[in-house]
Amino acid sequence: MKKIFLALTLFSAPMCYLGYLHQNQEKFIFEIRKLEKNHRFDFTIPFEELTIRASDAQTLLSAVHFKPAEKSKGIVLFLHGSGTNISEIPQSLPEKILSKGYEFYTFDYRGFGKSGGKITEKDLLEDALFVYDGLVNRYGEKNVILYGRSLGTSLATFIASQHQPKHLLLEAPFHSMLDMALIDQPYIPKTAIESILSFHLRSDLWMPNVKTAVTFAHGDKDEWVPLVEANRLYEKVQSSHKNFAVFKDWGHDNFCDHPDYDLLLDQVLT
Repeated sequence: MKKIFLALTLFSAPMCYLGYLHQNQEKFIFEIRKLEKNHRFDFTIPFEELTIRASDAQTLLSAVHFKPAEKSKGIVLFLHGSGTNISEIPQSLPEKILSKGYEFYTFDYRGFGKSGGKITEKDLLEDALFVYDGLVNRYGEKNVILYGRSLGTSLATFIASQHQPKHLLLEAPFHSMLDMALIDQPYIPKTAIESILSFHLRSDLWMPNVKTAVTFAHGDKDEWVPLVEANRLYEKVQSSHKNFAVFKDWGHDNFCDHPDYDLLLDQVLT
């Protein structure tokens, strides 16, 4: 009897852990940070706060739009990472984009910041594509630059695999969310991870279809997304116009504060 009980315990413990991971994966992957609906963004440069409809025409998303003083050369759609929201975007980022003559536009995904709804992979991708299409209708695709950071790199890659923005800039990109999960949980079989993970975000499958110019930027001391994961994705780039900027002695955050960031923007925002 004791042997049966021990066997059941050894079997049930891993199953319970897998169930726990499955039920709580949004918390582990996205670290969603919400904001009160009456929260006021404290950017000290002019901006417009917007409430836009998501791809389902019902869910409301929070967005901000920065415009340069002079006539703009185009617009940068910034798709931010996980564990953050609009309020935590460093002001120096839109400032530097504006200084190059481009508008800066970003929004919070469902459940992030002041955005409503609940996050799913399907909605993440469709909402990002929906916002992109709206900007293309206003500015023309040749004037839209896609800029993804961390989580946002996968969304940007998905869009660029189906369209042709002026440029695709990926900051701290990863091979796929599936691979990141395998790195985080190395003792769980791949088949188990595939079955419980609701967010695969296969940038590796989308990248070969990207035809536009592509630029990678990654810190050589990034502890969240290993540089090797970005290198693996870069190997999938088929575009004839590609560049990989490795930021020395840099981690995962605040690339806009790195000494080489302005040079990077000069290369992308031409």
